[in-house]
Amino acid sequence: MRRFISAVLAFCLTLVPMSAFAAPTMKVRNNVQLGRNLTVVGSTTLQTPLGRSSVNNSVRTKVIPVFLSPNTGAAADSTVYRELVFPGKAWTLVGATAGCITAPTVGVCTIKALKGSSSGNTMLSTNTFDATSLTANTASPLTLSAISADLSGTATQGLYLEYSAGAQTVDAVGVSVTVTVLVADD
Repeated sequence: MRRFISAVLAFCLTLVPMSAFAAPTMKVRNNVQLGRNLTVVGSTTLQTPLGRSSVNNSVRTKVIPVFLSPNTGAAADSTVYRELVFPGKAWTLVGATAGCITAPTVGVCTIKALKGSSSGNTMLSTNTFDATSLTANTASPLTLSAISADLSGTATQGLYLEYSAGAQTVDAVGVSVTVTVLVADD
């Protein structure tokens, strides 16, 4: 009986055109993340823009926390805390956020983000960010430069970040900047 059913089913399938089994047209209205490989059978049309990546050239987002002052004690008055971060590949800065455990008050306390070194071009919309405007335990977005060339670096260039503590009435604790960069995906 089982063979009879299989034979009847096989005969019926030969009568159905293969187009009945073709995949329907898929329309995508939101962002879709694909795996490492995409195989297209038949023809396809890709409309631009394709977002942050293009065919055969994808990017990966890296979020890098950078700690600029002591997080267990107060930042010393008139002291500059520096860090140089290397993403490891060609990069583009797409976001930066500052925060702290205890916010500095009074004094001239600033945060800088420079391309490559302490003498590089600023990556912020202004030369410095006023760190006395920070609120404890709260993220403060930093406005980036409108000059796109200032926001991109090579694999050998770093992101220079600096917190300069002035004569603070309340000393800052745990000042940090989190940078978001796009790097080429291997």
